[in-house]
Amino acid sequence: MKGVAIITLLVCFSSLKSIAQDTGEISGNISDSLETVIGAVVVIEGNNALGALTDEEGNFLIKKIKPGTYNIVVTYFGYKDIVVKDIKVEAGQTTALGKVVMQSDMVESVEATVIGTKTTNTEAAGIKETKENKSVVNVITAEQISKSQDRDVAQVMQRVPGVTIVDNRFVLIRGLSERYNVVMINDIIAPNTEVERRSFSFDLIPSQMLDRVTVYKSGAADLPGDFSAGVVKVYTKGIPDKNYFNVSLTGGFRDGTTFKDHNSNFNGKSEFLGFGDKSRNLPENFPTNTYLNSNTVTDAQKQKAALMLPNRFGYTTKSALPDLRLNIDLGRRFTVGNVKIGNVTSLNYSNVYQRQLIQRYDYLAYDSAAGKSDLRTRFDDQRTANTIRLGVIHNWSFILNTRNKIEFKNFFNQQGENEAVVRNGIDYGRSATDSIRAYSYRYTSRSLFSSQLGAKHDFNQERTSFSWTIGYSYIHRNVPDWIRFRTYKSNGSTDPYKDIAPSSATLFDNARFNSDLKESVITARGDFEHKFTEDADSIGVSMKLGYYLETRSREFAARWMSLKPLNNNAVTEDSVLTLPIDQLFSPAVIGSANGFKIEEGTNASDKYSASNQLYAGYASIAIPLKRFNIQTGIRVEGYHQVLTSADASRKIKIDTFIVSPLPFLNTSYNITKKSLVRFGYGKTVNRPEFRELAPFLFYDFDLNTNFVGNDSLRICNIHNLDLRWELYPSSNEMISLGVFYKRFNNPIEITSFGSSPRQFTYRNAKYADNIGLELEIRKSFESLSNIKFIKNLSFLFNGSLINSKVNLGLTKNTEANTRALQGQSPYVINTGLYYFNEENGLSISALYNIFGKRIFIVGDSQGNANIYEMPRHSLDLTLQKKLSKHWEGRIGVQDLLNYQTRYVQDTNSDGKITGIDEPFTLTKRGTYFNLGVQYRF
Repeated sequence: MKGVAIITLLVCFSSLKSIAQDTGEISGNISDSLETVIGAVVVIEGNNALGALTDEEGNFLIKKIKPGTYNIVVTYFGYKDIVVKDIKVEAGQTTALGKVVMQSDMVESVEATVIGTKTTNTEAAGIKETKENKSVVNVITAEQISKSQDRDVAQVMQRVPGVTIVDNRFVLIRGLSERYNVVMINDIIAPNTEVERRSFSFDLIPSQMLDRVTVYKSGAADLPGDFSAGVVKVYTKGIPDKNYFNVSLTGGFRDGTTFKDHNSNFNGKSEFLGFGDKSRNLPENFPTNTYLNSNTVTDAQKQKAALMLPNRFGYTTKSALPDLRLNIDLGRRFTVGNVKIGNVTSLNYSNVYQRQLIQRYDYLAYDSAAGKSDLRTRFDDQRTANTIRLGVIHNWSFILNTRNKIEFKNFFNQQGENEAVVRNGIDYGRSATDSIRAYSYRYTSRSLFSSQLGAKHDFNQERTSFSWTIGYSYIHRNVPDWIRFRTYKSNGSTDPYKDIAPSSATLFDNARFNSDLKESVITARGDFEHKFTEDADSIGVSMKLGYYLETRSREFAARWMSLKPLNNNAVTEDSVLTLPIDQLFSPAVIGSANGFKIEEGTNASDKYSASNQLYAGYASIAIPLKRFNIQTGIRVEGYHQVLTSADASRKIKIDTFIVSPLPFLNTSYNITKKSLVRFGYGKTVNRPEFRELAPFLFYDFDLNTNFVGNDSLRICNIHNLDLRWELYPSSNEMISLGVFYKRFNNPIEITSFGSSPRQFTYRNAKYADNIGLELEIRKSFESLSNIKFIKNLSFLFNGSLINSKVNLGLTKNTEANTRALQGQSPYVINTGLYYFNEENGLSISALYNIFGKRIFIVGDSQGNANIYEMPRHSLDLTLQKKLSKHWEGRIGVQDLLNYQTRYVQDTNSDGKITGIDEPFTLTKRGTYFNLGVQYRF
């Protein structure tokens, strides 16, 4: 199958022919009296299909025009239409229109294709934003995304310099853990999507919903202060440039998954839309954990409670169907009175399967005499998952006049994942002569809703502006009735597997676990900007003032219990324990004399309530000095955090209020019109997250270990320095070379502790230093050759080299006292080759990614070594073709190399991975093939 895909793409490349020179072109430049006009619509009168948008320099080029004489129409919101008459086009020639100057139309707006908004989603617009921004930024636009097969924001982010992806959904920037990122959806901070870590799951947002993604790598006064790696601003689509209605359908085939055995223990009626079935929840009249933990409850009452739970310990096997993805996009623009209105609505649905065979290892302490570590566990997992996602975006924009604009943006995403793991192996801590077969059935429902109402108002002949946004976000993560249990038999025997019946409640033997997290975030922000110039379009001193207010509240509760033998804490008859798993916990067996009862395990640490209030204000000033541009300012953040919980010995109440002054300085020097140098300094912070402070103990079945919080974590203060040179040869080309340095005081990391088995928690290191080098190249081949095939090629490269050292505060300047920062890759490389033929609607892309080894979990002094995620090569190929006026086809191959995902422990703790070091986790995701069509109404 891989060979067929490669041959298909090569044939498409080799079959490209030069377009016959029987058509001509028209070029020109559009401006007003002061500057170029970006995004103006230039069309042939009477034929809107032949046209173009102006780029960041105001240039346009209309191709494939039959010889003749034509009128050219130029339109843009806020300007009078222009008709340039009697333009002669000759075959094989480019007719130069020259400069066309538009005049402002402040009294009566004409019908325009663009509804009062600048173009932000083209490649040229992205480069313009990168160039003009005061901070160090990278921009990925919808136009660039359309050239790849990226399905969600996580995959889109792989194209940003210094970015790597963990678990296909979490983003690392400059090799730093995702905890150092801030994610904003349409300028409002997004809530965390995970219970166990501070992170945002980028796979929740499909790429079709994106206008652009902007990644800020250096700070500014108007950016949140709790970051160091990057601020990721995700902008969903806004006003359309024309009316449209598109429907696309894509099918997917994953090697090793599609048409292979897929295990599932239960499928609810409503789960085809990603919403968890209510029958998964505990029955409404199920006894409370306080009742079941009471000493007055009898075994008969506990047995009755056990009978209330459905028997879902068995599973069924079916063949995994091909993946299905459906997208429906609608864009409309219209006028009501003098108000211009734009609406974008997008509906997306996906149903995908994945099957992985995973080898898992865990070890005892390293034996230097033997040169190896003895095994603690050795498992072979078969993991199957079915993920269903339903997403909706619904945005409105209202252009009241040239000075006032209102936007109302809404985003909702629902995702349900039904996962089953069947594990075979040996737990040497139990008995090296026993084979273990363990099971895990989990359904996870994640809901994310974000809504913002905002506006921008211009005053004083547009020299003064005020923009504001109020927002509300809500996230709900529910894990109902997660079932986990183990069985065993003598290794090599033909005996049936026997249930490991626990003597007390556990998280892994006959266990049923429920958790529910709800988080709400209310925000308000305002930005005031004033230009101290007589003309709003001229460059001069400007000032910005603003505020950001946020209140966040979270409620989390987990409940867990085990089915324990009814009589004397033991089932005496093996004939019961060796029953098939779908019969073992049937009502007939549970209710028998040799049956089971519920043993509640829930304790005080299994729930917590938390809230924070963020009060931020900032002031900055930008001063242009000929070729120099200086922006400096300060942001002051007051952060009030409260968390209430308990553990076995005490009540826990965290109540802290910290004021953090955060100064910033960003400067640039324009070497030439197309090149500049930037320097930036900023102080930022990284605060402990709710989950990291809470004493809640979470059992991770995959890693066979526990995660627990640490209520003594301290805030991390960070100093950030950036220096970057940038060159812009043309409107869609750039080269940048930069270096950065970061000093972390009290960085927070995930570390190991304990030995039987190891557990994970969160701790502060003493300090850490990061220094890195970044190179980005975007190059068009248009000017390199007259051959059409070469002219249509473009190239993207971005790479990062990063060195980090964490000082553990143990001894002075020794190797044992330093190591890399957790999650830090020493290098990251992304490169892509693109072909785009506008005339026949053909585009082809090849994208490659690799990252260097990075610490996954930090070891400790008790024999737990550092665990590294090893480098992984990734290659994606995509081909898109316009088949007709309305139809477009697409084929793609993702992860063509199917490179193994490897986690390896540094057995001898020498900081290197060599032949002596031992595997921790090994798996392959499977090459993914997709074929899709789109119809444009």
